Amino acid sequence: MKAVLLYTLISLSVFIVSCERDYEPERLVNDEGTGTGNTTWIKSFTTGKTSYYLFFTSPRLEEGINTLRAVLYLENMKPVAGYTIAIDPRMPDMENHSSPNNQPLEWNAEKRIYEGTLNLTMTGWWRLNLQVYDDKGNLTGGNAVEGQGSSSLYWDIEI
Repeated sequence: MKAVLLYTLISLSVFIVSCERDYEPERLVNDEGTGTGNTTWIKSFTTGKTSYYLFFTSPRLEEGINTLRAVLYLENMKPVAGYTIAIDPRMPDMENHSSPNNQPLEWNAEKRIYEGTLNLTMTGWWRLNLQVYDDKGNLTGGNAVEGQGSSSLYWDIEI
């Protein structure tokens, strides 16, 4: 039953997200950074024995300041509230440079979603490196970017 519920939620989320944005998954850079397709809008990560699912739910992203949105669920599909999701956008093709004025995604209780600010300073391939912190400030998923690397938890987009 859990598997059916998870599959239904994932399918619905992918459908909703694909209808809201102006870029399509087949236009996105793959995990190797060499082409299009293969982008996963649902990322999973495990801390100890707890698995999480992080869903990218932003509408259209474009050059400039954007509102970045996501939802976070436990493996039993219980929503997770009160965490913080740090974002570190980088352009791997441009010496992994970042952009200023980004704000972490924080829980919006009224909308029941995580929201933050993402500044995409130019068009091209961006890797949105993520770090998830629990309500006590402990790192739960992802890691800091060092040098030309990336976090173990990220979304790739192309605008």
